[in-house]
Amino acid sequence: MRALVLVPLFLAAQQQPPGVASVEGRVLNQITGEGVRKAIVTLESGEGRSMQRWSFITTPDGTFRAEGLPAGRYRIRSERTGFVARFLREPLSVTPGGTSHAPEIRMMPHAVITCRITDEDGDPVQGASIQASRYQYSAGRRMLMPVSSAGTNDLGEFRMHGLSPGRYIVSATRMGFGGRGSGPGPGPGGPPWMMARSTEQLHYATVYHPGTVDPAAASMVDIAAGQEFRGMDLRMFKVPVVTVRGVVAGMEAAPGEGARRGGGPGAVVYYYPRSDARYLPGERRPAQVDPRTGKFELLGVRPGSYTLIAQQHLGRNTRVGVSLLDVGHSDIGEVKISVTDRPNVKGTVAIEGGQTTADLKTVLLQLFPSIGFDSGQTAHPEDSGSFEFEATPVPHRVGVLQVPAGFHLKSIEWAGQEAPGGVIDLTHGGGSELRIKLAPGVGSISGVVRNDKGDPVPSVKVTIAPESKYAAWFEMYKEAFAGPDGVFQFDNLRPGSYRVYAWESIENGAHQDAEFLKAFETQSSPVSVELGATATVHPKPIRVGGNSVL
Repeated sequence: MRALVLVPLFLAAQQQPPGVASVEGRVLNQITGEGVRKAIVTLESGEGRSMQRWSFITTPDGTFRAEGLPAGRYRIRSERTGFVARFLREPLSVTPGGTSHAPEIRMMPHAVITCRITDEDGDPVQGASIQASRYQYSAGRRMLMPVSSAGTNDLGEFRMHGLSPGRYIVSATRMGFGGRGSGPGPGPGGPPWMMARSTEQLHYATVYHPGTVDPAAASMVDIAAGQEFRGMDLRMFKVPVVTVRGVVAGMEAAPGEGARRGGGPGAVVYYYPRSDARYLPGERRPAQVDPRTGKFELLGVRPGSYTLIAQQHLGRNTRVGVSLLDVGHSDIGEVKISVTDRPNVKGTVAIEGGQTTADLKTVLLQLFPSIGFDSGQTAHPEDSGSFEFEATPVPHRVGVLQVPAGFHLKSIEWAGQEAPGGVIDLTHGGGSELRIKLAPGVGSISGVVRNDKGDPVPSVKVTIAPESKYAAWFEMYKEAFAGPDGVFQFDNLRPGSYRVYAWESIENGAHQDAEFLKAFETQSSPVSVELGATATVHPKPIRVGGNSVL
């Protein structure tokens, strides 16, 4: 009798209630292939306030089973102490009443950096900010971006964990200023020009490994998965700095009490080094603007070339001003930045020949500034093809990130002329029309990645780059992953000449950097894409020096 009762109860436990489903999967150590226990696997569905999350913990062999899930598409991530968090690239579709199997989640053991920060006298520096930065790529631009940070304790020591394997630039920044007066120079080994004089204003500079204040001269730290990198002690020292004073003109008073008192909403002034890197660690120090007088003061500015940005926020409206400044070894007290309403950029997307079968609302446009204080904006055109951006008075790059299937980007025009590389100059405001033309007709590229023996190579990243004429159009640089049989495919391509690259490993986004690709051009495979045809090519994997990661 007991067996007859237990069997139906066991079977009932395995059945899914109507409308819900289960997901099974496994989390593995990417290095050893073993299961990762106690990993937290999170499934997310929906967006914004409607987002729902379910979290589950893996068993000792790394498996998990998520039950009672509504049908839908789920984003999956996995987290575990000692590993880099992992996100699956593609959402998982879950159907009601069944069990879906998630792809294996392979987690990389994290890397750790530890070191000690001292001052010019060899004393520990408490509260210093340490940043690990990497060169990353966005829209074809190579940028130095901080990816992790830590603070020093009372011994001047820090431990930065959770790092992906790769190459990093490590910097240390000490908050506060050295003040005026005599004081030690840079310490043993420092350059003679840094020796302090009794009337000099000094400030602790941001120091980059192995001990330079110039980020261009910094040495990369190459760390492997699971490695704890030690012995990278840094000594901080003071360098000459100046004070920059100025006034922000054109500020508006907001209605209400602030206006009655004669003052307007305050503004903020930022300064950015004019560098190839979009952000430099420790170099973005804002100054508050006096709302009554418009005056501001930037302290501790090192000699160099900078872009100053003033912003005044008025509810939904923002007034912006830009000024270029070269700083020497003397204080500056006459900087003027005039803020104005952000210029509007209006334009249209049109199909060559007047064809109207394409859904223009599916086009995805991007406008981002040449100066790295803004991440840019995206927009979709209206049914008529019209669109509008609220920009900043600096040069911008226009990107056309998505076009309807069967069409390609033909041209980008500004003020009635073709915009080379899609760059438009808004330094003196908008006022001109931006015209983006699409044309019907595309081609394809397909092939198999093969090694020197002719065998297929699975799962490598394959990228394509356009001919030099369109080198600045980062939209034409595309990437895909070869399948288990080494097969890859690129569709919806503009007809023209391309080069195909297959990579054993490469930093994310590096395939959009034309300068980076030059070193590997002889290892790529040239191909010509014709209208309505598929070109075939079989590239060989390329090995990139250093510890790059996919």
